[in-house]
Amino acid sequence: MMKQHTPLSAIFGLLAIFGADLASAHISYTNRDFGILQGGGNLETKPSIAITNISSDFGWAATTDANYGDSHRTRAFRFQLANAGIVTLSVQSNTAGFLPGFSIYSGLSHLAPVALAHDSSALSLEILGELSGPLKAGVLFGLGNWEIGNDPAYNIHGDPLSGITVPASRRSFSYMGNAADGTSGNYGVTAGINGDGIADGFVTGTFSLPAGDYSVFVGGANISTEGPPPAIPGTYANYASTLTLSTVPEPSNYLLIGLTGLGLAFLRRR
Repeated sequence: MMKQHTPLSAIFGLLAIFGADLASAHISYTNRDFGILQGGGNLETKPSIAITNISSDFGWAATTDANYGDSHRTRAFRFQLANAGIVTLSVQSNTAGFLPGFSIYSGLSHLAPVALAHDSSALSLEILGELSGPLKAGVLFGLGNWEIGNDPAYNIHGDPLSGITVPASRRSFSYMGNAADGTSGNYGVTAGINGDGIADGFVTGTFSLPAGDYSVFVGGANISTEGPPPAIPGTYANYASTLTLSTVPEPSNYLLIGLTGLGLAFLRRR
């Protein structure tokens, strides 16, 4: 069966509905970089990162269905795993009633000094035009792989007539897993969402990952509050959360640690 691709005219129409809000922000990891974890069976915890500007309380849940979602309604974090290992990520809401959800991907978005990526760049619109299925609300897919594009970097910032220093390019994200606070009554009935069953403002997930660079997109998991964009672009309510990232030993290492402890106890008794 031939795939039905979304006409670019329809995508531009959708972006016109969302207005300037889509063009006002870009994917950034500023102050949201956990740095390097060693992995490889090491026990390591990074300092927590607290933020106060998660835009909307439905942004992550909205990315989990076939029409994807707007990346601006989430916040991106990054970390690097030096060796393959088991990684645990926890999100604690700091705003009453906010239910967090997140997806983790192998790959990074564009980093300065090149132009940062956003949903309404010409290259992102090209990517959306290649996708089959329903009209997309944005490029971010919470339950699978996705791509995004940036704008060219011009010789004179903001002046296309000055010539291009760095052409626009794509970045790909390979899906590794997700976790969501609450139940399907909160985040919706889409298959593949890993809810924790308790809507208490806290969610944690553990993932076995190869070495590499990773992005985490965190947002609200309460799909029932999703509605039309606000009359004034950019006036979604903001929510606060604290993220904690750690690596844990392989299960076999736990067993070895336990056996070592027993051996020491036995020697002491002797």
